[in-house]
Formats: sequence, C-alpha cells, structure tokens
Amino acid sequence: MNTNIIKEEVKEEVKEEANPIKKKQTNKSFLKSKKLLCDQVVTIIFVLLFYIYFLNNNVYDFVIYFCFGITISIMFNVSLVLVKKFNIIASKKFYDKYTPSIKKSIVKGFNNYLNEELMLLFGAVYSIIAHLIFSILAFIYVKKYIKNSVKTNITILISVILYVAYVYYIIYINDTFKIYNKSIELPKTEFNTLIISITLFYFGLLYYFETIKNERPI
Repeated sequence: MNTNIIKEEVKEEVKEEANPIKKKQTNKSFLKSKKLLCDQVVTIIFVLLFYIYFLNNNVYDFVIYFCFGITISIMFNVSLVLVKKFNIIASKKFYDKYTPSIKKSIVKGFNNYLNEELMLLFGAVYSIIAHLIFSILAFIYVKKYIKNSVKTNITILISVILYVAYVYYIIYINDTFKIYNKSIELPKTEFNTLIISITLFYFGLLYYFETIKNERPI
C-alpha cells in the first residue's frame, strides 16, 4: 500500500517537473512565430480592428494606410514566395519544425482521409491560400475603414515614415532574414527582392488609398 502511494507521488512530481519544460517550449515557439512577417501583420491588423470596434472608431487615416498597407503587401508577396518554395514547405522536415500548432490541428483533421504525402501537400496549399485570402480580404475591406477614418493632410508622409521604421525593425532588429533563410532556404538576394517587392507594393497601395480618400460622395 505504501509502495503504491510512493509511486503515485513520484509520478506527480515527474508531471510537475515536465510541465514547466513544456511551457518554456511553448513560450519559445510562440515568441519565435511572432518574428515571422505574416504573424506580425496579422497581429497588427487584429489589434487595430479590436481597437476600432471595442475602444474607439476614430482612427487616423495614416494608421489605416500603414496597417492595411503592410498587411496586404506582405501577405500577398509572401504567398508568391511560398509558391516558389512549395517543395520545401510541403516537406515533412518543414512541417514538423516550422508549422504552427493551429495549422497542424487543421491539417491533422484530414488524417483519416489523406496519407502523409497528401497531408503535407494539403498543408502547403492551405498555407499559400490562407496568405492570399487574407491579403484579398484586407484589400476589399480597407475602403470602408479609410472612409470612416480621421482625415489628415500629411497621411502619405507619416505612412512612409512608419513603413521605413518597420522595415528597419524587421531587417536590423528582428533579423527576419535569418529566420526565412533557415526555414525556407531564402538566400539574401531573394530576401532583398522580397523587401523591394513589398516596398513597391506598399507605395502603390498608398496611392490607391489616397484615391479612395479623395473620392467624392455620390
């Protein structure tokens, strides 16, 4: 009887010791995911929408320009990179190491219908489509938020300053290149091309946003 009690106590101690390790791994994984461009912009856009709907809907236009501009630019351009790197993101090594737990849960739901190879392909296709859909939805709904924003006369200037600050952060502070170089084998030249493409896309969106803001009501 005493032996059984001791065994149970030992099991409980082992569980308690294991839990902090799992929590540390989970926290580390969470922090690492927040270094990804896509996770950053998705977080930014949801924080903005939360602020608009639950705290204050009087948001300055340059905030809308910046948040929606980087979200659309990054999500769309990254989706193109993922298409190019399809063989990598559809590999088991990438799936096991870099796929977020939420996406894994969705993909695992198809385990009974797909073999492992098809499951990995499904996961890669899902990732590309998710990026595209998010960028398209942001592009569709941004008009509404621009119309309801507080208008300023230096919108473009502030939007550009915010973008430059963000690019400086992801390149020199967040060190995003190392993350993508390691995960999807993105060389420096391709990473620079991605940043240039995102930048051109962002500036094009700023022009489009201005045309929306200056539209005369019918």
